[in-house]
Amino acid sequence: MTSLLQSIPSPTKIREELERMVLKDLLGPVAGPEEEIDEPSVRDRYLVGMLAPKRQELSPEEFDDLPTGGSGTSEDGPTEATSPAAKTMFPSSFGMTFCLGLEAKALQITARWGHYHRDRSETLTTKSGDKKLVWKRVQREAVSESISLKVGRLNWTPDAEFPEVQVQGLVRKRNKFWSVTLFLVNGQQEPKKLRDTAWLFQPELVVESPDHKPIFHSHTHQKAPGKSDPVTFAEEQEMAMLYRHQVEFGVGHGVSLHADCHEGVRDKAHRLATQVVPAYEVPRITPPTISDWPKLAGVVLDMKELGETPTPALEAKLRPLLTAYDSWIEDRKADLQTSDMALYQSPGQSVLERCRETLGRIEEGIKLLLEDEKAAEAFRFANLAMWQQRIQYDRGAQETPGRTGR
Repeated sequence: MTSLLQSIPSPTKIREELERMVLKDLLGPVAGPEEEIDEPSVRDRYLVGMLAPKRQELSPEEFDDLPTGGSGTSEDGPTEATSPAAKTMFPSSFGMTFCLGLEAKALQITARWGHYHRDRSETLTTKSGDKKLVWKRVQREAVSESISLKVGRLNWTPDAEFPEVQVQGLVRKRNKFWSVTLFLVNGQQEPKKLRDTAWLFQPELVVESPDHKPIFHSHTHQKAPGKSDPVTFAEEQEMAMLYRHQVEFGVGHGVSLHADCHEGVRDKAHRLATQVVPAYEVPRITPPTISDWPKLAGVVLDMKELGETPTPALEAKLRPLLTAYDSWIEDRKADLQTSDMALYQSPGQSVLERCRETLGRIEEGIKLLLEDEKAAEAFRFANLAMWQQRIQYDRGAQETPGRTGR
């Protein structure tokens, strides 16, 4: 029993495996790059990551009724309806726009996707012993030659067997950087039968320097006020201020974009790739300690203690939080005078005004506890309830192997 418990993976490992399984189930290929799918349609099997032949609107009656195979059937087997309930617009391309330093001389592009065709299975048979008709996957992948950077359009055909599947792009030269847009385009004509053969599944577009150097730069720009309404513009300005240290190497068109940086490098990337299902690890937020913020000294956050504190003593235990927050706001006000914040004076002032409003609400809350005994009793009751709930959760975490508290 001990060895069995020790072999239980950590919650982190379990979550990672669950994420991997969900991604494969939604995007594929579940059974690997040469999988066989014993279903009427590949489009019914996978829900994301599909590029249609020539962007089009498909109505329910236009969908295939694909054969499933079986005993006593014709060569292609009986049909099964797979039509959606309403018209759906499927994209036939996706892409990215990114910036490169003027020192960059060339790009190298990788395009890959899964192509499914109807064929006899190697392992599955019908009740009569015949090999079943299934969808077989073939991995399609190609890496371009070095593509010199020059102003104008570019076209590259990754696979000669699929001349209508192309990477199309546009290169522009700005004052201080190159701006490049690339699209993986499925320009195939859709056949009247076995339509999935003209669809691209699990598509991916990758771009990097031929020598793998970090040539991708961030490019920030200030949006003009007239481009959006005042409320939206103000929100965009505040977001730009809050995330001014987060580098954006490019934007995806109809897809997300993932950037790879060398270890220790944050302002330049060496590889960009499309990502149909984006993922991001949100760091755990921990409150500052007294060592981090000395002015928090004296504040009481223990729920049991607050739940047992008489009303006159509440102010001494809560006032340091108010004092520390007021000091923090003053420090952020001083930050507005630094060169780093020169572009963010207006959004910075707006955010500090809301911080002051919150500070006032905290002050009013403490005042209410001291003046209204019913409010103070409700405050104590809430803290005791949260403390008891926490005790129950921690007890369950100790009794359940692999479970950790939050």
